[in-house]
Amino acid sequence: MNDVEYYVYNINEKVEPIEDLTDEKIQNIENIFRKNTESASKDEVTYSIPEDKLDSHLLIKYSQMNENYKENARAFAFDLLAAEQVKDGSKRNKQITQGFLFFKYTQSSLLIVKLEDEAGIDKETFAEIDKLGIRREFCKVCIYQCGQNTSIKVIDKNIKIAEYWSTKFLKLERTRDKFFNTEDIPNIFENPRDEFFSQEIYAREDSNEIKKRAREYFLVSQKFDKESLFQSLQIDDENLTSDNFLQESLFKNMDSSFFIDKN
Repeated sequence: MNDVEYYVYNINEKVEPIEDLTDEKIQNIENIFRKNTESASKDEVTYSIPEDKLDSHLLIKYSQMNENYKENARAFAFDLLAAEQVKDGSKRNKQITQGFLFFKYTQSSLLIVKLEDEAGIDKETFAEIDKLGIRREFCKVCIYQCGQNTSIKVIDKNIKIAEYWSTKFLKLERTRDKFFNTEDIPNIFENPRDEFFSQEIYAREDSNEIKKRAREYFLVSQKFDKESLFQSLQIDDENLTSDNFLQESLFKNMDSSFFIDKN
């Protein structure tokens, strides 16, 4: 049994396995992994395996294996091909650049990296050819530790994580954390529709003042919860409480309490 297993696929119009992984190629692959994961914590976004996929997800199947991960890697490769095609599966989506898909399997972790063709590597040996090194903006990464189904690390150096990578290919969903929750706050106040407070609040003559106090609350508070926000707004109305002053639909996208990220 090998302690580490490597697999590489060229994903273009079809899935092409790269069979002859020499020591030189593996050394270059390790360099790719290192360059795209070292000091990457600031770029990581945390994802989870959806509950309805816990029995069938390929990451779960991997975690139940001990060796010979080839079929697992092959299944992932075909999933990426499907994710990179147009909706009816007839051809590649021209908006998605083709490239190589790399896997590093151990008994405790799985590392998956996609390098697009512009990333600056030799397509035969996987060695760096660009003087500036591997161009990380053309790389996408998934890091999975066995059993850590709600803390899967996904990296994409673009402006945001590509949906085809995180959702269509990896079949993951964002894990709600303080970064994700805090990210929703600007959307609440910039949205022209009144979707944060209950309609009773928006109908009040002092609604603009209440919204101003809410903004100040999020600026100075370390943690959000409905009770403390309600108290900070100083609303003099016996019909309004911490249970009914916000719209219920708000918490479909935001947790009812969370620490506020100040970064």
